[in-house]
Amino acid sequence: MNIATAVAAGTLGPIETAGIGNRDAGLKQTTLSPTTAVVNYIAVRWDGDKIRGIRMRMSDGTQSQCGGIDDGQYALTEFEFQQGETLTKAWLRDSGYGYRSVRQIEFYTSKARHFQAGPGGFDNEATLAVEGAYLVGFHAWVSNDNFVNALTLMVRSEAQPKPPVNRPWFETNSVGNRSAAAANREISTAAEHSSALSVEMRWDGDKIRGVRMTMRDGTVSSAGGIDDVNYTLSSYTFAEDETLLTLNLSSSGYGYGSLRRVEFTTSKGGEFVAGPGGIDDLVSPPVAGACFVGFHAWVNVDNFINAFAFCCTNDAPWSVTVHSFSPWTCNYSKDQDIGLVTIDGRELIRVADLGYDVSGVPGTRRKRGVSITTTSGRKGYLAFDGSAQLMISVFADATFEAKFAMGQGDGALSMPIDDLAPSTSKLVLVETLVRKYAPIYMMNVDDVYWQSNVDAFLPHMIVQKVDNGSPSDFYTGPLDRNVLAQQAVALDGNNNNNGACLRTRADLNQPSDTQDWFNGARATSPAQLMTYAVVVEGQGGKLDIVYWWFFNYNQGKNAASTSWGNHVADWEHVKVHLAGVDFSRPQNERIVGITYDHHGDQETRAPGDGVTEMNGLQVLVHLANGDHEAYPRAGVYDRPMETHDYCDDNGYRFDTRPGNIEIYSWTGSDFAGIPPGASSSYRDPAWIRYRGRWGNWQRGSLFGQVAQLESGPEGIFRPGEYAQPK
Repeated sequence: MNIATAVAAGTLGPIETAGIGNRDAGLKQTTLSPTTAVVNYIAVRWDGDKIRGIRMRMSDGTQSQCGGIDDGQYALTEFEFQQGETLTKAWLRDSGYGYRSVRQIEFYTSKARHFQAGPGGFDNEATLAVEGAYLVGFHAWVSNDNFVNALTLMVRSEAQPKPPVNRPWFETNSVGNRSAAAANREISTAAEHSSALSVEMRWDGDKIRGVRMTMRDGTVSSAGGIDDVNYTLSSYTFAEDETLLTLNLSSSGYGYGSLRRVEFTTSKGGEFVAGPGGIDDLVSPPVAGACFVGFHAWVNVDNFINAFAFCCTNDAPWSVTVHSFSPWTCNYSKDQDIGLVTIDGRELIRVADLGYDVSGVPGTRRKRGVSITTTSGRKGYLAFDGSAQLMISVFADATFEAKFAMGQGDGALSMPIDDLAPSTSKLVLVETLVRKYAPIYMMNVDDVYWQSNVDAFLPHMIVQKVDNGSPSDFYTGPLDRNVLAQQAVALDGNNNNNGACLRTRADLNQPSDTQDWFNGARATSPAQLMTYAVVVEGQGGKLDIVYWWFFNYNQGKNAASTSWGNHVADWEHVKVHLAGVDFSRPQNERIVGITYDHHGDQETRAPGDGVTEMNGLQVLVHLANGDHEAYPRAGVYDRPMETHDYCDDNGYRFDTRPGNIEIYSWTGSDFAGIPPGASSSYRDPAWIRYRGRWGNWQRGSLFGQVAQLESGPEGIFRPGEYAQPK
């Protein structure tokens, strides 16, 4: 029986902890305390490989020892307990080689004191459930050579029994390939009345091989090659009141897939990392304020982990964020389980915590529920797990959308706010549509060329004129969007795709060369995102919005030991088709299609077609690794020369709705200027009228069909993309 179980059961006699080492290699020696005595002195003798002997002296004057405690030529580490001093954390560690031996003893006490004896470096570790317990003895197995082969500690608690705690829990999304696990090698464990004391993971240069979790009640669960002592072991021990802040699970996509890396941070400032870098897939569950209670592992026939998920307590607080994409001031307040969204001081949206009632969202695997109600009685339901974030967006057409962040909840609600009058400004309502339907794009976690913007890009470039395929310098001074607009006029007849280009100030020595600034930086907040939106108004309530994103570099494909199709600058886009747009009576529009562009191919899909993925009103766009081509779903897409575009299912998600958006209107032949009275989101399109290439001129051509360095792409002055919707 372990210490926590003994306390819960009211059994307060000496309890044996988990152990370490090879019991079969040594003879057993045991010491136990009487019912009242405790250890007040411990001494450990050790050399460069192992612990040789142990001596403990009890508070009643008795003592016991084992092994080579009197081998005076080796190091001796001693510790004297103060009156009432108990253990808080303790570990036993061993050496896995040979016949195995105990290598190190470590513990912390209630007086904030620390004891450690034995050399560093170990192969196996046992985290002991000893919080609040007195050390009262040991249980040792000693080899014929008089050193300690295996060891457990004896502890006793005088704490009063605690009532069992029943804490609901949820299983995070998993990473890896579940289907690759061997038959009957699926391990699922979760504690109803305890939480994790420690987590251990064994890993090599490719993957995580095994996992072990020790609970506060002393129970232990493991999966995979946790005892493969030839590989690295990472471990973390939690304090009793320590909770999680963040959790990242990542996998390797190659082969049959495997768990590659686990990272978490805690409320005490703790950090844990296990597994190598370089990842293909990423899951970041909402775990702030939660504790681990178990795990779910799918294990390969070779005894490593193909797929993995944690089980976490599901009572952490959730949060609400209100975004106002409207002329009104919006606030959120909460009183116990009821939250209120006020719009210009009026309480118009009610948010209620339904606890563990998710009946309003049929088919959900989530375990907690929320209801959303307007003052006019419109009502809907959402479901979530963990410390999920509920996002409520209020729009100027007097509608709102409520949903949890992607991957954290199910359901999405979009409703009119009946007691609020929509804006009557067409400019405001157009901007509302641009924001409301702004996509969420997803990028592979192993991409290195992140989104940029024209203002960060242009200072690195010069303008070149191209005559008969030969570029020459045209303007080499400081370049920004205003100067680019001037150069577009100065280029005159050369202002086209064949007559001009932008070239890096420091030219590329070889076609496949890159420069440090090409990578950009992964956006970590919406303020770092930039979207260029072109609005094309049609007939009969039709309206298209073309969403453009810019990248400093497009990574080509490797074939025949050479990289082909690289180019400086990269413009990517999707087109959202709306119907039912009526600016005199807003709120009735709907998405009727989405056009994804990949390598110039146009693929149009519609919500509900089984291919298009939506998060509420926002379409999900998967951008291929390296070249950022837009696809409706994750997957591997064939390209020439037996190359591929690939988009992972789990990646970094970038929500463009709250980010920076510039709005431009297409008149049918050109871009309109800034309308009078427009907001700062409407921008001067003069820079877009530069129609040369946005990158270095082509180099390294193969039969005129493909190049190591392709010419940069054309800009967003593309009349063919802006046909009037009918």
